Amino acid sequence: MTFQRFITEKKNITPELPDNNVIIMLGVPGSGKTSLLKAGIVNVDNIIHLTPDKWIELLSKKENLSLSSSEKTKELYNKVMPVFLRHSNRIVTQKAQSNFVIEMTGKNIFSIKDLLIRTKKKGFRIIAVLVQTDLKKALFNNKARARRVPERAIVEAYKELQENFKFVVSSGEVDEAWVIDNTDFPTYKQFRTSKFIKKIK
Repeated sequence: MTFQRFITEKKNITPELPDNNVIIMLGVPGSGKTSLLKAGIVNVDNIIHLTPDKWIELLSKKENLSLSSSEKTKELYNKVMPVFLRHSNRIVTQKAQSNFVIEMTGKNIFSIKDLLIRTKKKGFRIIAVLVQTDLKKALFNNKARARRVPERAIVEAYKELQENFKFVVSSGEVDEAWVIDNTDFPTYKQFRTSKFIKKIK
């Protein structure tokens, strides 16, 4: 796989089969993963959306912690992730005829691979999606939202993301791989008329 030889495909992510897809969306905090999903960038029905962000928000309310504190967000993230990964493994392997979209930063790379192996054994097709953005944009977006992540965590994730995505795609479990260039946060209309979405496998 070479990242320099992108093949321009359809203007949204349309899996080859309509059901039983596990779509792993990898991107640094602030890259726009959730916004893209809400905009309909993944073209499948029966989506079950799994993201640690929702768990973090619920736990922050339970423990009465402010997500505007990046350190508190990190503390909650570390509590949530092991449980979230176990939950994702369990729910994906129990449900059929559904499409799962799982948002990750790419940090827990070996846990992600384990998830892919387990879901592949259950007959799911694996689609890996990399949401790319400029580091400055991600840091700016992080400051503008209520749930803030420590800046150093974003910088570290940014440094590791490309290699981690390559690791996932070359794992032997991935059936399709896509790259979304969300550097300038283009509108959904722009996505559908431009080169922002590319299939690489």
